[in-house]
Amino acid sequence: MMRLPLILAILTLGLLTGCATVIDSTTAEPISDSRGSRTAGQFIDDETAEVTIAVNLKKASPELKVSNINVKVYNGVVLIAGQVPSENARQLTEKVTSQHRGVVRVINQLEIAGKATIISEINDLTISTQVKALVLKDLGRNVYQRTLITTENSVVYVMGFVSRTEAAALENVVSSVRGVKRIVRVFEYID
Repeated sequence: MMRLPLILAILTLGLLTGCATVIDSTTAEPISDSRGSRTAGQFIDDETAEVTIAVNLKKASPELKVSNINVKVYNGVVLIAGQVPSENARQLTEKVTSQHRGVVRVINQLEIAGKATIISEINDLTISTQVKALVLKDLGRNVYQRTLITTENSVVYVMGFVSRTEAAALENVVSSVRGVKRIVRVFEYID
């Protein structure tokens, strides 16, 4: 009975060692790293950081628990946007965020204001959806996959790995959407 798992393990190991040979046989050119794309590990780290930071902010103080804070992470760069009731809450948000392991930089775009209304949130969702659809349509899947787009109070935040030409094209696309008040660019240039 112990032999079956051992046989399966040996067969699996044998199959895995041939992967490079198979890929070599089926591709004409050398494989190059895709500049400007996050690895699966980076993507998972960013997603985990978003959730962890959001939870830690809610637990940091009663003021932050009732605030509207949008946390987005791209390649270790954290964008915090939304509304908080005081300057203390704004500073505490940045402090808690920057203490998370793996945070490279914090972009604090929090406003000292009351929470956004449901109408404002629906408007933001509409703007984000329109911007994302236009980016996909006009700039293609490659640019779309290398960017993260979110909207808060009609301000569109665009993060990601882009060339300078792509950044200009992104700005044109975003500015063409009705209702956009301002564009905040948080890019890492790949050229």
